[in-house]
Amino acid sequence: MTRAKFNQVVFARQTLEPELAARALPSMSARDIKTLETIDHTIDRAMAKGDVEGYMRGNFQFHFTIYKLAANDMLLGLVESIWLQFGPFMRMAYGRYDTSKLEDFHQVALKAMSKRDETGLRAAIAADIGQGMNFIGDEVLLHTEADQGNPNVAHFAAARMAS
Repeated sequence: MTRAKFNQVVFARQTLEPELAARALPSMSARDIKTLETIDHTIDRAMAKGDVEGYMRGNFQFHFTIYKLAANDMLLGLVESIWLQFGPFMRMAYGRYDTSKLEDFHQVALKAMSKRDETGLRAAIAADIGQGMNFIGDEVLLHTEADQGNPNVAHFAAARMAS
């Protein structure tokens, strides 16, 4: 994936996904939130075990359980298309690098859902996407560009590895 395509994916995700989450909030029940909490605990266990497949499956389930509640097939289809485009890239990133240090913005999102805080939910989803995509961009794109012989990036990557 090129950096330009990656930046397009980040923009699309940060534009569409918080909107879908906000649109889901009015129809979200206490039972839905409990289901999301259960999914998030599953994600936590997968991360603790280093289970990349379990983490990715749970992360997808968490996000799309929310987004489906928005009952907006058009936006949901766009987001699904975006996930299909970057999913393999995300799998490669999370398979190579330690994700255990990522902050759990799902917990922030769950608190916002419980409080019916649309602004907080939008911010939590945007932060979750931003953190995950920045992690992927920093860890994978940087190394990919270095491997492809970009001298500026190769120098930066070598300096980061040394620190």
